[in-house]
Amino acid sequence: MTLSVAEPSVASGSDSLKVWFVPAGSGVNPLSVATLAGETAVDVTYSFTQNNGFNATSSQNMIDDPRLSKSVTFSQVGTEQPALTTQYVFANTEDDVARTAFAKGTKGFFVERRGIDNAAEATVGQLVNVYPVQAGAQVPDPVSPSAVDTITQSWAIQSPGVTRFQALVA
Repeated sequence: MTLSVAEPSVASGSDSLKVWFVPAGSGVNPLSVATLAGETAVDVTYSFTQNNGFNATSSQNMIDDPRLSKSVTFSQVGTEQPALTTQYVFANTEDDVARTAFAKGTKGFFVERRGIDNAAEATVGQLVNVYPVQAGAQVPDPVSPSAVDTITQSWAIQSPGVTRFQALVA
């Protein structure tokens, strides 16, 4: 008997990531395909730089759980600390999408879709990560003669926190 292991299908990191910014507003549902296709959602995918453009991270605190007469100290999951920084190109023009959408203090949602060609429209059932955010200061990066001008920005994660692998709805 021969045992074979099938390789899981994977998406290339190239052209398989899409990021929308949805400004906060009354009744806004960032998981709605209609919202993502509407006039208020902004496709900011190509505004971000390649390596650190959309840098979502998270650390997980662990709580020690020592028990009387046990030789092992167990642990429990503690609080999570999500963080988000972005770096995007800066053109100093009116069509500078990210700079104009991300003014300091702006609240909204980043909706991140992975593993599907970024040219594909959002459809019901696709899995996305949603980051409720408030924009920090826009900090121009140092000028380099062999690079495009960029801005780095930190984002405050807002309540209810990051939701991961949520299915889009109508």
